[in-house]
Amino acid sequence: MSLLSRPLSAPSALSAAAARCWALLDTEAAARRAAWLLPLLFGLLSLLLGQDDNWDLRNYHLYNPFALLNGKLNVDLAPGQWQSYFNPTLDLVYYGLLRALPAPLAGFAMGVLHGLNVLLVLAIARRLLPASGRRLPLLLALAGCMGCAFFSQLGNSMGDNLTALSVLGALALALRHWDTLARVNGRGLALALLAGLVMGAGTGLKLTNATYALALCAALLVLPGGWWRALARAFVFGVGVLSGIALTAGHWFWRMWLEFGNPLYPQFNDIFHAPLAAPLGIVDTHWLPQGWTEKLLWPVIFALHPERVTEIRMRLLLWPLLYVGFIVLAVAALRAWRRPRAAAAPAPLSPQARFLLAFFVLAYLGWQALFSIYRYLVPLELLAPLV
Repeated sequence: MSLLSRPLSAPSALSAAAARCWALLDTEAAARRAAWLLPLLFGLLSLLLGQDDNWDLRNYHLYNPFALLNGKLNVDLAPGQWQSYFNPTLDLVYYGLLRALPAPLAGFAMGVLHGLNVLLVLAIARRLLPASGRRLPLLLALAGCMGCAFFSQLGNSMGDNLTALSVLGALALALRHWDTLARVNGRGLALALLAGLVMGAGTGLKLTNATYALALCAALLVLPGGWWRALARAFVFGVGVLSGIALTAGHWFWRMWLEFGNPLYPQFNDIFHAPLAAPLGIVDTHWLPQGWTEKLLWPVIFALHPERVTEIRMRLLLWPLLYVGFIVLAVAALRAWRRPRAAAAPAPLSPQARFLLAFFVLAYLGWQALFSIYRYLVPLELLAPLV
């Protein structure tokens, strides 16, 4: 009997070890260790992915900060095409790391910075899920960071992962101080201003984040407390966003205005009519869905044909699943609304969950209408497992 039982000892030991590890994930100590270890893990993953060599890096991510620091704006004429006139402030981070550190260390540092997103998703998850469980928020945060857009840009110069910190930071700030934000007193309005400032700073660094700023401003209207309070909260948040944009992009907008007569040069030149650019609005529109059928079925279409939203071959099965889930949720909400008051109703979503859902849906619709470039969806991809 002892000889027959020996082969079972190794699997039993492994099962016991796995059970202990699983139990350890449900402790506060595991969350504290994750705060230190996960960003370092993403730094190591950045090293494993190898040297950054994307087209934007070759075209303007290194040139723009170089031109800013060396007075090239009035010397070179659009060497990086129309992207030569993007705000270079965000690219100063990557450029500075490459100038100061060996390339592997620079890649590791960028991976660590990008890895901070997992901590913000974890903070958001812990505000939405029951306080009794610590394991699920951690696993959902890790799942969010396994998405195609985030992982394909880990440690590189694109900027979407880096500015996602401001989007998630504003969300986490609102959820962490939910009760204060809902009161709309002096502290509540100050918190709305601070959240707007965080969001606006990321928007100024990368203007494609404007869809997230608008979505969060609108989502603040669903907070409890009445319409006047909601409008006051959203207005103060908007002031914070504009202030954040002024901090990180105001210097560049002013320079573009002085040099070319268009603070957003060369885009939106149908409004400003700068003489050195064509009178066009948003220059890059070929990614957008065409017609109402595509607009209604866009998550399914770009999952089947990812080349419609990205130049990299990806499997984007997440979005049709979310699309179906939102349809089911909308149908359930409609049926609950039409049900007689006397009938038993299912437990409603918490105000925090409704707030996150409103932000998610509005941000997606803004992305689809204005850009439809997949890598701009990084913040929503990170939040998708929570939704």
